[in-house]
Amino acid sequence: MVDALGGSVRVDSNGRTTVTGAGSDIDFGATVEKIVEAKRRPAVRLENRIAENQVKVDAMTDLQNRLSTLQQAADQLRGKPTFDNSGNVFEAKEGFLTATRNDSLQASTATSIMTANVENAAQPGSYDLEVLRTAQGQQVAGGSVASASTALDSVDNLGGSFTGGTFTVNGRKVAVAATDSLLDVRDKINAANSGNNATGVNAQVVSISDSEAILTLTAETPGETIGLEETGGSPLRDLGIIVDDGSGTGDFKNELRQAESSIFRINGLSDGSVSESDAFNVDPKADNLQAIDGFGLTGDQTLSFKVDNGVEPRTITRTYDTAGTSLQDIAADVNDNVFGVSARVVTESDGTSRLEFNAEKTGAEQRSQSLTLAPGDALSNLSEVEAAEAFDLEITNYGAGGTAPQSKTLSFTGANSLQEIANVITADTDLKMSAKVTGNGTESRLEIASNDGGKVSVIDASGDLTPTLGLSPDNDVPSLAVSDALATELGIGVADAVSRKTNTVDDLLGGSTINLYKAERGTDIQFDIERDQDAVNTAIQDFVTAYNEVKQFINAQRLETPLEGQDPDAENSVVGALRGEAILRQVEQRLSGFLANGARNSTGEFSVLAQAGIQFVDNEKINDATLEDTLQIDPQKLNDRLLNDFDDLSKLFQFGFSSDNSNLQMTGYTGATSAVDANLEITATDGVVDAVSVNGTNVDIEQNGSRFTIKDGPLTGLSLLFSGTGTGAVTETVSISTSDGIGSAAFFDADKLSNNRPRDGIIQSEIDRVIGRNDRTGLNDRLQDQVDRIDRSLEREREALTRQFIAMEQALLELESARDRLSQFAASLSNGD
Repeated sequence: MVDALGGSVRVDSNGRTTVTGAGSDIDFGATVEKIVEAKRRPAVRLENRIAENQVKVDAMTDLQNRLSTLQQAADQLRGKPTFDNSGNVFEAKEGFLTATRNDSLQASTATSIMTANVENAAQPGSYDLEVLRTAQGQQVAGGSVASASTALDSVDNLGGSFTGGTFTVNGRKVAVAATDSLLDVRDKINAANSGNNATGVNAQVVSISDSEAILTLTAETPGETIGLEETGGSPLRDLGIIVDDGSGTGDFKNELRQAESSIFRINGLSDGSVSESDAFNVDPKADNLQAIDGFGLTGDQTLSFKVDNGVEPRTITRTYDTAGTSLQDIAADVNDNVFGVSARVVTESDGTSRLEFNAEKTGAEQRSQSLTLAPGDALSNLSEVEAAEAFDLEITNYGAGGTAPQSKTLSFTGANSLQEIANVITADTDLKMSAKVTGNGTESRLEIASNDGGKVSVIDASGDLTPTLGLSPDNDVPSLAVSDALATELGIGVADAVSRKTNTVDDLLGGSTINLYKAERGTDIQFDIERDQDAVNTAIQDFVTAYNEVKQFINAQRLETPLEGQDPDAENSVVGALRGEAILRQVEQRLSGFLANGARNSTGEFSVLAQAGIQFVDNEKINDATLEDTLQIDPQKLNDRLLNDFDDLSKLFQFGFSSDNSNLQMTGYTGATSAVDANLEITATDGVVDAVSVNGTNVDIEQNGSRFTIKDGPLTGLSLLFSGTGTGAVTETVSISTSDGIGSAAFFDADKLSNNRPRDGIIQSEIDRVIGRNDRTGLNDRLQDQVDRIDRSLEREREALTRQFIAMEQALLELESARDRLSQFAASLSNGD
C-alpha cells in the first residue's frame, strides 16, 4: 500500500504498522528482512538437521516395529514357560473325531454327537468314547388353565379359588397375587432368575389349545434340580405344580423330565458312579423278572443301593416281587424312591434290554478349600480372622425328594476350630448332616454332607466366614454300589463308564474339553489328540517372514532403495535415512549372531536352521538386491522334519531345561541365562530356599518361599521351583542342563533391540537421544533451543534496524519539509511579496 507521501505499509509480527520509504523511496522493511535472512542461515542449517533427525527417527521407528514383529514370532518358538503351555507352539494340539459302528446301522456324524476343544496342555493320545446319555435339567409342569392372560382367580381359570401367596425357587422368593395371570406368574419367576443369585430356573407358558395353557419350569443347567417351597398360602398347590400333601414341599405333580447326569464310556474307565445289569432278551415292560432265561429267584427280593459321597455313605433298600415286577418297574421305582439315583432301561442294538443306574450329584456335599490349619487350631490363626470376630452360618439341608428343608443358624467365633465347627453341625440332629475335617495335620479341609442326600446350602447370616473358608459344592462324583441276591442274579455291577453333572466335561482329559450333544448307544467315537504340526509350520514361516522384513529394510537403507509403499521423492522420505548409521550395524550383528550361533548345548540332532530346511537365498540368483542374505524355506524338507523329527526341531528353537531331580522345575529364564551344564546345591528349611551354589560357587538369589531366581553367574535369570523333601533343613545336589535355541536367542536379541523401555532398548535409546523422553532432553530439543535463541537475537536486531531506518526516514522527511518551506519562501520573494 502506498500513501500520499509515497512508500509502503508493513505490519510486523507484533501487529505494529510501519510506513517504509516515505522519505527515501527505499523499502527499508525488505532490506531489514534480507539482512535478518542472511544472518539466520545458521538457524536454517539447524532446522535442516532437526528435520533430518526426525526422518531418521521415523526410519528407526519403522525398524523398531519390524523387530517387534520378529520378537513376537520368536516368542511362539522359544518355549516360553507357562502353567498350561499356552505360550509354546510346539505344545499346540489338535483333535480329530471319527464315528463308527460295528453293526448294520448308520452312525451319525461325530460332531453331531460330541465336539472337543483341545488346548496346549493336552497330551497326545487316542480315546474311544460312547455317549450313553446326555445330562439334562429337571423339568416340571403345572395344571392347565383356560386363559394364560386372564387373572388366575377368575371363574374361567381356577374357579375363583386362587388366592396367591409366596414361594421360593431355589432359595429366591417370589410373590404372586390372586389377580395375577399365568403370564404374570411366569414373568415373576423369570425375574428371580437374574442377578448374583439367579435361580437357574426358566418359566414358560405353553398353549396346548385355545382354551388350555400350562406353566412349565425348567432347570437351565444340565443335571440340576428345581427346588420349590411354599412360604405363604398355597400357590404351587393351586397351580398344580406340587402334590397337595399340606407340607408345601410335596412331590412334583407332573415331572416332565428328571435331572440326569451325562453317562459315557471312555477307554474302559469307570468312576464307580454307574452300574448296569446283564442284557436280557425280554420285553422290559411286559415280562416279569421270572421270564428272564435262567432266572433262579422267586418271591420278594431286595436291591440295596449304597451311595457314597466321601463324607456320609447312605444305603436305601427296595423290595420287588419277582413274579409281578418288570425291568421297567424297577427303573420307575428307583427313580421315585431312591433319592440321588437315576435308573432306566436301555435297549442294545441287538434288541436286548438292560438296567442302568447312575448316582446323581445332588449338591449334598460342601467342601472348604485346603487351609493352613491343624484340625484343632483356632480360625484366628488365619490372617483374615480375629479371635473375637463373630460369625453366623445359615445351614440348610433341602432333604431327599419332597421332604421339608431343615435350616439352622449356628454361631461361631474366630476362637473356634474347624473340628469344633464340624462337631456342632454333626451334633444337630434336626439338620441331618455329617461334617468332618480331613487333612495331613498341617493343612485341613472342612467337609459337610447331607445324611439323606439332600442339597446342602451354607451361607453367611453375618460375617464373612464362607469366603474365608472357601466353602463350595463338592464336585466329586458319588460312587454307587448295588447289592443283594437280586443284584447278583441280574448281573448288576459297576459299569465301565463315567458320569458328569454336565454336558461340558473339562475334568477328565487334561487340557481337553468334551461337549456332549446327544447319546447314540453303539456308536464309537474315536478322539485323537495330535501335535498341531500346521501351527508349528505357520509359526516358523512367520519367523522367517519377520526376519526377512528386518533384513530387507537394512539392505534397502544401505542401497537407498525404496521398499513397497515408500516414495523416495516424498517430503521427509525415510528412504536411505539410516545409511551409514551405527544402529544398522548393531541390528545386523545381532541378527547374524543368533543365526550363526544356532542351538547351543542342545541334545537335539539339529543345531542350525539349514538342517530344518531353512537357508539363505542364493544372492547370485535374485533380481532384487534388497533380498540379499534373506532366508527361504524348503517346504518339503521342513514338513519332513515336522513329521519325523519333531522333538529335534523343537530343540533347535526352544530354550531347554533338564534336571536329574524331579523336585526342581524351571519356571522362567532371561536372555542372560547361559546354555551350560551345572551342579546346583540347594539348601532349604521347611520348603523355603535359603541358599544356592552353582558348581561350588555361592550365588545371589531372589527368593520367594520355594521359588527362587539366580541373580549372578552363568545361570543369571534362571527361575526355579524347588519342592524339596521332608521338613526341617534339607540340602540337595541337582545336576541340570540348559540349552539355548534360535527362537529363544532371537526373542531376547529382538527385545533388546526393539523394546521401548527407557535406557534399555537399543533403538529406543537412540530415538530418545534424538527426540527426548519424559524429563530427558533430546538432541532435537537442544537444536531447537539454539534456533530459538538465534531467532530471539535476530528479532531484537530486526527491531533495532527498523528503529534506525525509521529515524532516517523521519530525518529525511524533515529535510524535505524544510526544503519545501525554503522553496516557497524563495518563490514569494521573486514575486515581490
